[in-house]
Amino acid sequence: LKLQFLYFIDMTKHLLVLGGTGLVGSNVCRVAVEKGWKVTSLTRRGKPDEHSDAFSLMDAVDWRAGDASNARLVLMLVKEVAPDAIVHCIGVLFDCKSMLVGMNKVVSGCQSVPDPSKGTYENIIKNTAMSAFHAIALLNKNELPFIFVSVVEAGWAVGDNGCLARGVRKVVPPFLGQYLTAKEDVEAAMLYGKGVPEICKRRGNAARPVVIRPSLVVSDDRPRCVTSTLAKVASLTPFSDPPLHASTLALAVLKAACDSNVAGVYRNKDIHKLAKEF
Repeated sequence: LKLQFLYFIDMTKHLLVLGGTGLVGSNVCRVAVEKGWKVTSLTRRGKPDEHSDAFSLMDAVDWRAGDASNARLVLMLVKEVAPDAIVHCIGVLFDCKSMLVGMNKVVSGCQSVPDPSKGTYENIIKNTAMSAFHAIALLNKNELPFIFVSVVEAGWAVGDNGCLARGVRKVVPPFLGQYLTAKEDVEAAMLYGKGVPEICKRRGNAARPVVIRPSLVVSDDRPRCVTSTLAKVASLTPFSDPPLHASTLALAVLKAACDSNVAGVYRNKDIHKLAKEF
């Protein structure tokens, strides 16, 4: 009876995951389900297919199909499910303009290829995140946690990893620069209100913004993944953080969702601390 009671209490937590079929999103969904949370996930195709990292969660998550860059759709979904926290895990390494779009079938956790016309970094990353961030303000969701999974490189432009990293940020390939700009724009909106519509500003910053900046993420389930290999190579650079395990990142996200004192930017060291505290 005691275990059943605890399970019932945990189930009162409801997490909305934007992008739950990739490496990061599927691990966030999995860990949340294991902890007894109710999970709703919005993805382009709805339920994951057999190639997705989230396939084992087929019946454990409330999967919704839709375009997260559609602000009205996200607004109505947030209103309907009334989540205790929203986490943004949508991302793509190579967008439709990068000339490397086919590589996503190798590096993507869900083997997804972006739409040839709408699959830009701005639309996939920035617009989807802003849809949720604006929805929180428009619905007056007081202090609702909005957790954005960014990347450690998003801090390079401001010297977060030292002067060398700042210099590298200026000379990265154009497609990577556009990828980082999309991440940086979301962070700027969340943390400083940059680019946020006036109607949302007038409602006040209802969200509790949490920016997670992990290094490249690895998983035991996908040891040969190109992303995992790149993470190990990147860890050899003097200003890069070591690879971060997907389960550790997921635990940190849930801690951020629960703890009202968690806000602002969190890098690898902080992410490990949050995960241990959960």
